[in-house]
Amino acid sequence: LMQVILATNRYHATEVENLSILATAINKLEPAQSFPVLDLARLTVLHPHASGAPHEMVWTNMFEETIALFTSPASQEGPAIPMLSFRLFANALKGGPGSQRALLPLLETILISCVIPHVTTNNKNVRLALTTFLLNISVHAKSSALPRSAVPLEVIITAVSSILTNYKSYEEAATMRTLLTLGTLCLTYQAEAKSFANTLFLTSKVELAASSHSPDVKAAAKE
Repeated sequence: LMQVILATNRYHATEVENLSILATAINKLEPAQSFPVLDLARLTVLHPHASGAPHEMVWTNMFEETIALFTSPASQEGPAIPMLSFRLFANALKGGPGSQRALLPLLETILISCVIPHVTTNNKNVRLALTTFLLNISVHAKSSALPRSAVPLEVIITAVSSILTNYKSYEEAATMRTLLTLGTLCLTYQAEAKSFANTLFLTSKVELAASSHSPDVKAAAKE
């Protein structure tokens, strides 16, 4: 599996077998031993054959095992499991129809159980991975024209609001991803997104979060 995944220049001509071993490994290994499997999974999900429609159930199992791993107390001792889990979830939305369809029904669970509790993380890499995941949700929703019912809009915007409330902890790249997430959602689900955002007073939060960053971030906030 590793040989196939590392040969990125041959993705068009290779197939991946035994994908189920990833979820099995996550289930069997101790949390401290699991992060190499997550690292391999986040790369595997970008392989066209691996993330294809026939493998939807395999990825469903993988994501469910990842959520269980993420939320276990032993996984909170360091940044590796949260960071790699968010990167896996983010890449799943850039993968094929199998990984995308597997992840969508789990979005609300991931947001509530994984994202929102980690908004206040003190690790820069986890913050960046978390905000990249949120951005990828919004981009996938827009590019795929997902119906409103398929997207936990209020939960995503609540996560964005929490990030903006903790803006002093977020670097420029993570702040920009957060603003782009909100902007993309407002473009995709205009009336509902803007209405809910207003109930959380996000206009003032956006301006404050961007105030200490570059002109590009300030321009994104203004837009």
